[in-house]
Amino acid sequence: MAELIEYNLEDVDAAILAVRVALANGMNWEDLARMVKEKKKSGNPVAGLIDKLYLERNCMTLLLSNNLDEMDDDEKTLHVDKVEVDLALSAHANARRWYEQKKRQENKREKTIIAHEKLLKLLKRRLASSFHRYIHADPHGASSTVIKNHKPEHPVPPLTLNQAGCFTVCHSQVWDSKIVTSAWWVYPHQVSKTAPTGEYLTVGSFMIHGKKNFLPPHPLMMGFGLLFCLDERAPWDHIYMKGG
Repeated sequence: MAELIEYNLEDVDAAILAVRVALANGMNWEDLARMVKEKKKSGNPVAGLIDKLYLERNCMTLLLSNNLDEMDDDEKTLHVDKVEVDLALSAHANARRWYEQKKRQENKREKTIIAHEKLLKLLKRRLASSFHRYIHADPHGASSTVIKNHKPEHPVPPLTLNQAGCFTVCHSQVWDSKIVTSAWWVYPHQVSKTAPTGEYLTVGSFMIHGKKNFLPPHPLMMGFGLLFCLDERAPWDHIYMKGG
């Protein structure tokens, strides 16, 4: 719209001036609208630009086109757009107003994009953390265990939860007493290192909020496994040494 005003500076100023003069001479709104309509019928070029008057908002819409571009021989008409202009401003000032509005919208859009990206990162972090599990048990000495789900599109398998629970319980004092007990798990957002007002947490302690999900009791059994990987040359070296 700013560019269309710039393409038609003289015509826009002429239309604004015509409406201003009529109002300054005391013509009421109804008579002005009627006059514009009559002059349109008579072929007045300035009146022909006026689409509609919005005098209660001190503005009007003009029918403007890009008349600076060259037209082909077979092109008979130009595309016309409705452009709102402020009657209190000149054509130049109206164009500047639209440019400033465009700039404000671009700044707002940029800020919205930045805010959206920040929110998206925050949600991704929270979503990623929602795929971890915190496992613990009530007996003294039980380990704080965290399960990291490397396939977040799938829930943590029950077997994994049970194995983590067994690991937690076996590292508590019940290992020596042989008492069968259960571990429990909660979501990350239920775990806090901050105690409620008036309470105190010892070093290394956590505060659990909400429901604990208890796991089935497990026998106190632990195993040890060793996983190793051969170097790519190892099989060939083995074959060479065996053959030698």
